[in-house]
Amino acid sequence: MEYKLKEQLVEFNDEFGCMIIGICGGSASGKTYLAELLKGQIGEDCYIISYDSYYKSIDDQKIIDYNFDEPSALDTPLLISHLKKLKKKSYIEVPKFSFLTS
Repeated sequence: MEYKLKEQLVEFNDEFGCMIIGICGGSASGKTYLAELLKGQIGEDCYIISYDSYYKSIDDQKIIDYNFDEPSALDTPLLISHLKKLKKKSYIEVPKFSFLTS
């Protein structure tokens, strides 16, 4: 018997509400690729939020020495707040971070 991912997720969503799926891994490990595959299966009710969007602003003078792997480089409390709001089906505005313009 073949199970379809979308059907299972729709069942879960109907029973429990909003679902958040976290994908973790090292740089260039395929996180975005996997997220896009899942979105393709789930459809338009799936949204991808990248942790990269939550990097704190960086002063142009400090960008050369900036450690993007340091946990304090990310605004984790804001991400957690946003995930809680999404769980309650509230609107959020994802920050826009650019590695080119910080």
